[in-house]
Amino acid sequence: MVDKAPDEYPVQDLLDAKKARKRLVASIGGAQEFSNVAEARKAVQRILLRNRIIFQQHGPSPDDGSTDSTEGALAWSRYVRTEIIPNNRLIQALVDANIKFASMADLEAVELLRQHTDDLERKHRDRILEGPASRFPGEAENIFKGELA
Repeated sequence: MVDKAPDEYPVQDLLDAKKARKRLVASIGGAQEFSNVAEARKAVQRILLRNRIIFQQHGPSPDDGSTDSTEGALAWSRYVRTEIIPNNRLIQALVDANIKFASMADLEAVELLRQHTDDLERKHRDRILEGPASRFPGEAENIFKGELA
């Protein structure tokens, strides 16, 4: 059907629908609902720790965004696609699944994380360069750490 009516099914619309579906499946299958905020915080901390270690070992310079080599840049891009982006999406899904524990600061932090993740995805998956990707929001380090809403 799509092949016979390409004008009715623009490529970008199909790609956007595929991304939306992928996010939905991830949020349904990947996010556990916890019985208390401490469990939710521990799950988020574990993911953040993994991302932080990957960034420290393979990421670009925090000062100027440079990498040591072309191979280093390729490795970082691979880690972004296979680990960082999925991990960030899982954090987002965990907050959505445990919204009862989320403060307004948590919701703001997860939206900043969502923007950062979208920027990384456009740069490292879609290869669309619209300027520098937004930096990792430090506020994300405090998700489920503060007071309840």
